[in-house]
Amino acid sequence: MVDIVCHGVPSPLVFDIYKYNLKELYSSEIEDITFRDKSNGWANYRYKISFKNGEKQYKIHRENIYSKGFLSDLYLRPSCYECKAKNFTSDSDITLADYWGIQNKHPEFDDDKGVSLILVNSEKGEDIIDKISDKIEKIKTDLDYAISCNPSATRPVKYNVNREQFFNELDKSNLNELIEKYTKIPVSKKVIFKIRFVLSKIKRKILK
Repeated sequence: MVDIVCHGVPSPLVFDIYKYNLKELYSSEIEDITFRDKSNGWANYRYKISFKNGEKQYKIHRENIYSKGFLSDLYLRPSCYECKAKNFTSDSDITLADYWGIQNKHPEFDDDKGVSLILVNSEKGEDIIDKISDKIEKIKTDLDYAISCNPSATRPVKYNVNREQFFNELDKSNLNELIEKYTKIPVSKKVIFKIRFVLSKIKRKILK
């Protein structure tokens, strides 16, 4: 059995409204949505939305309104806030995850296209990895470090206190405005995030 480290599953209702608004805006059906388009690299992935009329929309994930609500845990399913499969309690043989922070631990292995983290939890899982080892590029890593960079592996997301009010207003408000309302970040935090982002880019260049 294989399980996947998951941040959370967003509300299908919110996603349907989001897609409907896009179709209205572009006067076209949606052909494809890529949540992590890596043409600009994994560290700066984008949302890419293709429409049947040939139009395309690209947004850096931090600037995409749907992403803002998702990353703020504003409209995840109720079960996500109390997920019972965290901290390796699912009895899976293999756990798959994103290896966030690999650029700091193994810069030589980081291609800025995204690296998967494979956690082997049983002899059966070890057997499976052995059988496919000649088909994948892999290195051993420090478990504690890898897990520290992906907290979703060990604990559920925190409940967003604005969630209930968000859904109370959903049927009578513009979705984009509503998400903005409940994800507004104070200027002081924006400055901190910007500094961290710039420092991370500088660190990547030094390591390379």
